[in-house]
Amino acid sequence: MSKTARTNAEKPDEKAAHTGHRARMYERIDRDGFYGLADYELLEVLLFAVVPRADTRLLAHRLIAHFGTYHRIFEATDDELRAVDGVGPSVSRYLRLLGTHEQRVRADRTRYGMRNVPLNTAERIREYVLPQFISAREERILLITLDYELRPISSQFISEGGVDGADLDPRAVLTAASRDKAAAVLLAHNHPRGDAVPSHDDIRTTEMLIRLLDSVGVTLYEHLIVTEHASTGMIERGWCTLPPPREPHRR
Repeated sequence: MSKTARTNAEKPDEKAAHTGHRARMYERIDRDGFYGLADYELLEVLLFAVVPRADTRLLAHRLIAHFGTYHRIFEATDDELRAVDGVGPSVSRYLRLLGTHEQRVRADRTRYGMRNVPLNTAERIREYVLPQFISAREERILLITLDYELRPISSQFISEGGVDGADLDPRAVLTAASRDKAAAVLLAHNHPRGDAVPSHDDIRTTEMLIRLLDSVGVTLYEHLIVTEHASTGMIERGWCTLPPPREPHRR
């Protein structure tokens, strides 16, 4: 027998080894549940779905070592993920999908849980808004329409841009307010790489929207600026030179 043949004959069947390991991991999960898994083990199992024929343990360790914490893996951009050895387009897409799914679940849980709660205090506004911006890496503009009791009617992102800004279309605000027969609207946007202090454009836009909405009998109740660690209510803090809008009253 040649040396090459002996080497190939003695080489373990990697596919069988991976299959056996995955079966044992699934048996462990069925027996003990997910919460006993270490971070790298849970990530390893998640990667089974997108890496069908290779050992995912090493990749899981690489990802955690590269990003430092488990949660940052699911907040990373495509470029950041692809910088890790072993991460190709399919793995990057899958991990970003999982991150987006988790963000969507959190935001939906908040919206559902507070669907009948008046957003009539700064604390309630933040409780409702902030989960919808978790891990946002680009600027987004969120529009929430409110009824006469300041309860949310709908919540939707109406613009999304890069880290340098997202464009606000006043027509989108008017259309949503008219569609929902709203008494008031609440606007929020994030500063991905800045602080929670409004820019001159933020102030001018807010003043323009106060006038525009008031002309059709709708109140701009608040414009919240969100960062990773802080938030500022522009109307609450008096950043606008216009008088603060009145609370909506039933017509």
